[in-house]
Amino acid sequence: MPGVCDNPVILNLHLLLWDSYIAQHYVRPPIAAEGRRLCCGYPPSFARSQSTGNGTLGFCFVYKDVLVVLCNERKEKMVKFKRLFALLMITASLSLAPAASGFAAPAVNGDTTVESETDSQVQSESESETQEVPQSETPQTDNPGNIGAGNGSGIVGGTTAPQGIVPGNVKKLKAKSTSSYVQLTWKKAKNAVKYEIHTVDPKTNQTHKIATTKKTTYKVKNLVPNQEYMFQVFAVNNKGGVVNLSAQGSPIAKGRINVAKPAVPTNFHVSVVGDKSLTLKWNKAKNATGYYLYMYNDKTGKYEQIKKTRSTTLKISGLKDGKLCRFKVQSYRTVGKYNVTSKKSKEVSEKAHKFTKLAKQVHGRYYNTTVKSTTKATQVKNGKKIKVKAGTKVVATTLSGSSVTAMMPDGTKIKISPKVLRFTSLNTTKTSYSKEVKEAFVNQKRYSSPTNYLIWISQYTLETTIFKGSTGKWKAVRSMPCVIGAMGRTTPGTFRLLRVEYDYGGPVIYFSWNSVKQWGNSFHRYVDGNRQGAYSHGCVRLSDADLYYIKNNCPMGTTVISY
Repeated sequence: MPGVCDNPVILNLHLLLWDSYIAQHYVRPPIAAEGRRLCCGYPPSFARSQSTGNGTLGFCFVYKDVLVVLCNERKEKMVKFKRLFALLMITASLSLAPAASGFAAPAVNGDTTVESETDSQVQSESESETQEVPQSETPQTDNPGNIGAGNGSGIVGGTTAPQGIVPGNVKKLKAKSTSSYVQLTWKKAKNAVKYEIHTVDPKTNQTHKIATTKKTTYKVKNLVPNQEYMFQVFAVNNKGGVVNLSAQGSPIAKGRINVAKPAVPTNFHVSVVGDKSLTLKWNKAKNATGYYLYMYNDKTGKYEQIKKTRSTTLKISGLKDGKLCRFKVQSYRTVGKYNVTSKKSKEVSEKAHKFTKLAKQVHGRYYNTTVKSTTKATQVKNGKKIKVKAGTKVVATTLSGSSVTAMMPDGTKIKISPKVLRFTSLNTTKTSYSKEVKEAFVNQKRYSSPTNYLIWISQYTLETTIFKGSTGKWKAVRSMPCVIGAMGRTTPGTFRLLRVEYDYGGPVIYFSWNSVKQWGNSFHRYVDGNRQGAYSHGCVRLSDADLYYIKNNCPMGTTVISY
């Protein structure tokens, strides 16, 4: 300013705050601090930010090629500031009048080239520089109605951009709910090339594109079952390289996949208590694909999912001795990539036990088998492979699965494929377990009965034993030699006394029955000279005295264990 500065003044343009009112008067476009462009209009120019907070009013002008900026931080001093500004503007106008005709307006949304003011200036000054002014960026939104290649003005980068064709709005959108998908239909929109299907967030009203189609119908699949969805369709025209969406989306339509939930499993119970293991069982649930098993966690105080199965029986091993274990089971139904679940069942609890040596003496039925062809087997003790010749007689302790456990003639335990074994007979003994072993077994197995009696059939020792008492407190009161089914025909498992009929010259007491095949297992009299062994079709044959003892003492509903 004349009389103030003898030399050019370099101003800190950081004072050009965003929340300011700035007036700029210039000959050449100034450069803002740190290389940022100071975008100014044709002088004098005024710019206002979108902020409406307490701003700073300032003015700037050029005096002899020096940019002068005056900033007033207090609105209370506006009166004095206006007087000073008027004086300065008069001075500046007088100084700049000869060059006024040299001003050039910047291009809109394009590169701005500042031309020389006069021919004489071109001769005396360096070549004018081209100042690039960046185009403003449009904020991205999730609203497809704001998407398009044009900017309304038709000017992009200083040139006219193609506008394309804006399609009409989609009308009459309908959603039909089914058990596997939602069927969307709508009326064809004017100038539409294709359509975008969107879901609408009910909380934010934001849309999310899920599919594109050229048809006026669409099946929406893989939705979360029984959850309501909001849909909207936009028309699209992409001819001429410009993508235009309809100005508005269609009316919103609601739909859902309606799926019946599976039933809650019933008759959930502990069927077998093993050596630090529990076997759980339940009835098949309607509409169920499979089941989740939950176990109560004492540390978290919550039920946690531990198993997923399609079976209705599940064995849980590795439990702590004396630990009370609590379980629940839940059905699930698979629909697409989602599972619909039922409510959890009622709680079932049981203590896990470590079996004593007495209880471990008891085992289920063994099978006599013969190796059909020379094969290799794996020793259980050390995992070594051994050769087993054809014709070798081995006792299989299990007869299911891809590998069965068997005992060689010398007592070596092996794992062998059941495909090379030929079943010949049950491996049984007529040597009875001691009373202590019997009681230890049924009590540590935690067998229960709705009556004060319990019946145990040992398919290994060929003996039926009657117990009296309650869970964990059973006492053996009667042992009965018996005949069981040949070739494993007596069904193993837990049963109940069902009914009494009369045949073979005496009572027939059924403890299992297949209503489809009209066949079952029962207790009845000896029908030939055999008194102990595996000869029957599945029924358990007893002496008359033992048979009538069961009929007269054990009520219907008494638990029968076929082991």
